[in-house]
Amino acid sequence: MSILRNALFILALLASHVWATEYYVDAVNGSDENEGTSPKTAWQSLDKVNQTELQPGDKVLFCRGQIWRGTLKIHSGEEGNPVVFSSYGTGQKPRIQGSVDLSSPDCWLPAGENLWKTKSDSYAMADRETPFAQTMSQWHLYCEGEGKAELKTATTKKGQRAYRALCNEKGVSSNQIQFTNSPFEIAAGQGFLLKFRARASKPFTTSMPALMQYRAPWGSYGSVTSADKSDVLSFSPQWQEYSLIYLPDQTAQDGRTTFFIGDSIPDGCAWDFIPIEAKAVDVTTLGLTADVGNVIVIENGQKTKKALFKRWSLDELKQQGDFFSSPFSPHSGARTLYVYSKKNPAETYSFLEAAIRQHTAEMTDQSWFIVDGLAFGYTGAHGIKGADVHDAIIRNCDFFWIGGSHLYSEDGVPTRYGNGIEFWCGAKNNLVENNRFWQVYDTAMTNQGPDDCLVENMVWRGNVTWLCEQSYETWLSGKQTVVDGLVFENNVCYDSGFGWSHEQRPDKRGTPMLSYGFDVKSLKITYRNNKFCRAANTMLWFGNNRVEEPGWDIDYNVYWQGASRAGGNDEVMSPKKQDSKTPASNQEPTLSGGDDQQEQKLFRWKNAYMGVDFKEYQQRTGCDAHSRWEEIPETEFEDY
Repeated sequence: MSILRNALFILALLASHVWATEYYVDAVNGSDENEGTSPKTAWQSLDKVNQTELQPGDKVLFCRGQIWRGTLKIHSGEEGNPVVFSSYGTGQKPRIQGSVDLSSPDCWLPAGENLWKTKSDSYAMADRETPFAQTMSQWHLYCEGEGKAELKTATTKKGQRAYRALCNEKGVSSNQIQFTNSPFEIAAGQGFLLKFRARASKPFTTSMPALMQYRAPWGSYGSVTSADKSDVLSFSPQWQEYSLIYLPDQTAQDGRTTFFIGDSIPDGCAWDFIPIEAKAVDVTTLGLTADVGNVIVIENGQKTKKALFKRWSLDELKQQGDFFSSPFSPHSGARTLYVYSKKNPAETYSFLEAAIRQHTAEMTDQSWFIVDGLAFGYTGAHGIKGADVHDAIIRNCDFFWIGGSHLYSEDGVPTRYGNGIEFWCGAKNNLVENNRFWQVYDTAMTNQGPDDCLVENMVWRGNVTWLCEQSYETWLSGKQTVVDGLVFENNVCYDSGFGWSHEQRPDKRGTPMLSYGFDVKSLKITYRNNKFCRAANTMLWFGNNRVEEPGWDIDYNVYWQGASRAGGNDEVMSPKKQDSKTPASNQEPTLSGGDDQQEQKLFRWKNAYMGVDFKEYQQRTGCDAHSRWEEIPETEFEDY
């Protein structure tokens, strides 16, 4: 039934195409002043694409062999007339990257013995108006979870609006108390300065505020830094004046700035805030506008890429290739990148891309679109991120070197993230096929989310993954969630857990198929005709017992473990043998070829948390009755 529904859905998308307009985008020879309707009059930037009100049937074609840095905003079409994002010309697929090129020695300054740091942003006053000046004095307080606070307003003798946030109970995370501004317009590259006075009855220190989207999905709109180059804001009982520099990296109508103070403001603290002025500024920047999740490099004289090792403080930088993204915070804002290197990093590495926390594409609340033949990578966040998406096709795309950025912290302990394609909560009539994924921090593909939702006729088909920590991850935990037709079929997954992220992770999953949660209303999921070749931990890892229950159809798959092969940093990474001191959840099997591989304990779920072999897994679950162990031919990928 799901295959029939999917066929009808594809026919609906492909039928009756009436191409309203074809737009061309050329990063080298284009101009945003052009009409964009031919290769000779092509646009140039992602910003122009994102600002344009595309109509059903429109095509946006990116020139092959070129690179754009930033986030592509997906637009909706209508039934029978999807909006299409694809390519034209010859050469490699057009690439959209969420990274900053730091391969020039001029990007770096000495910061101590064997330590280097990136240059700081600088600014100068500009002769133009800034829309933020109109909403500078319009602030609100938002609380959630354990955070409890109230806001009072007054007017000073000088006629300025004054605010007092009284914290009754601090939160356990920064987002649980937010002091945020009304929405305002921003323009890419047009910075502005905010001056304010503040004091706190009890001293506290917090991170820089965020420049972000006013509504869901609350993405980053650029960086915020202090004019005095400090990484944090400290408040005391004495009045002080502060100057913050905002640099938007997108043009939007719904910008906002937010102080996330939930876990930093003390109980009983009265925080006073008086905005003074907002002025336009011109900012010179490298573009490090958010946490650096990964740094991808090629050493001089070498050809293959590897990842540097992310640390969480300057004190932890001890050996070649360690890096720290300062300040330690998950929120957007200007960053200084510190790297341990015996000489200038740009003289050590011929290739040096700093992947920042910035999705390379967003599709939230979008429908009736096709993304075909593009490449997304070098990002510290997600490749394509979206929620409540329906009637969409993503095909023939590449996703590479993704994830690693700081998502949140609990009790000072950071969690990193980053997926190739993520459908958050609702997903209906979506097809993801014939894509390639490699070197993804978390999972190449995923359906997940905590809210009640409908996941119906969601198909992942014909995709190939290499060196991702997980190939496909599912968790949906809304009590009223209905999962009716979630299909993962004809995919090939190589070397799960042998990528760059495995050695850096605290939770070493190393499995092609990960599932947990699923205390849902109803469930119908199919994993069929897939090939799973080598895993650092397990072939299947369920954090629940749903694999023993009706609702999961797992069969006709091929498994092959074999010997370990090249890992994330292009060296042989032999998984650790089980150690009695290693927690059960992180124990890794010894990999080997030959006839004994079926006896390895490569299948794990809640009732079998130490893992069982293939035969016991079949007997206890009834799954994979027609599946087999058989050597899987190798297929390599060509990295960008």
